[in-house]
Amino acid sequence: HNLGPMSALSATVLPPSIILTDSEAYLFSFLSKVAESASERVVLRVAGGWVRDKVLGLDSDDIDIALDTISGVAFAELCCSYLTSTSTSTSTSTYTSSSPPDTSSSPNTQQQDKKKKPKFATIQSNPSQSKHLETATMNLFNYSIDFTNLRTETYSDSTGRIPQISFGTPEEDASRRDFTVNSLFYNITTSSLEDYTSGISDLKSGIIRTPLSPKLTFLDDPLRVLRGIRFSSRFNFTLSPSLITSIKDPEVRLALSTKVSKERVGKELSGCFKTPESGYQAFKLLTSLNLASVILTCPSGLTLSSSSLPHVSRYVTSESVVVRLLIMSSILLPNGGDVFEELQKNGRTYKYRSKVHYCVRDGIKWKSSDANDVQMLVEGVDEAVGLLKGG
Repeated sequence: HNLGPMSALSATVLPPSIILTDSEAYLFSFLSKVAESASERVVLRVAGGWVRDKVLGLDSDDIDIALDTISGVAFAELCCSYLTSTSTSTSTSTYTSSSPPDTSSSPNTQQQDKKKKPKFATIQSNPSQSKHLETATMNLFNYSIDFTNLRTETYSDSTGRIPQISFGTPEEDASRRDFTVNSLFYNITTSSLEDYTSGISDLKSGIIRTPLSPKLTFLDDPLRVLRGIRFSSRFNFTLSPSLITSIKDPEVRLALSTKVSKERVGKELSGCFKTPESGYQAFKLLTSLNLASVILTCPSGLTLSSSSLPHVSRYVTSESVVVRLLIMSSILLPNGGDVFEELQKNGRTYKYRSKVHYCVRDGIKWKSSDANDVQMLVEGVDEAVGLLKGG
């Protein structure tokens, strides 16, 4: 309902079109009060996926806050100080837009909360894994919040691969984000949408496009290739032609296979495989772009197939861990009980290892229990189908 006709789509500030829930309004009011306690003026902006989802009329509880004059860690410290000084509890879930959380019904919880010191975690930057910016993360009023500063980057080394990060403007920060539909800001200070990359227009047209050159964007963080596929399959959006060309670039493919940790790849695949429909579309894209064999690997090779994926929806329709495991099992089904000889840590002996188990556990770093379940489903597909049918 928020994507009706609007004029001046290229304008930086758009008419307010985001409707806040009571809990979101309370959270933003709290953050504004924290900002007022800072020694210098701080403009608060919500960035990325939350803004995209709200414009699309979807709920979201994963909020990224972008700050213009203070680091994420420094602002998280201010939040902790404010919570302590005002004895505010962050663990309850009943709010109105103008009143603090209701804790009157839980005196024991209040006493426990007073004993808890507010805290946050710091995720350090790691340029070798394409994590360029330090992030502070904390839970506030049942929301998971990430705090970072607006950034800009310059490349001073001869290879052009080591960015120098500094505070940036909203325009500069938006241009460094993965896709235009994720480059929108909701300015908490002015209660308005800000669009510096035609993200609203691309949302309206259903296009996944990068603010800058796709190749530059992907080499900055190759995981964005998989993110693009996830958003395309989730929202049924189209990948732009220039984006597809860059995904097929050998340099981008090499960066995806060597620069991104297996844990990040596995987490992104989990996001792709949340529902049978999105999982099927995501794997079709991975296959058509010749990416499946880049991220799903085994030392002795794998056979991947999408032929069984359309049947997954016959057995499960809700978002659950079962969907993810069934989708992966369907993809790896042609490998059955195939094994390979794996050299042990002592460097002298070998043992037989399931190809399927290796791909899931070592290749994308899903849990051991996930690898065991996928292996069981692949090797005992007839029995598994019988169980799913209730027989």
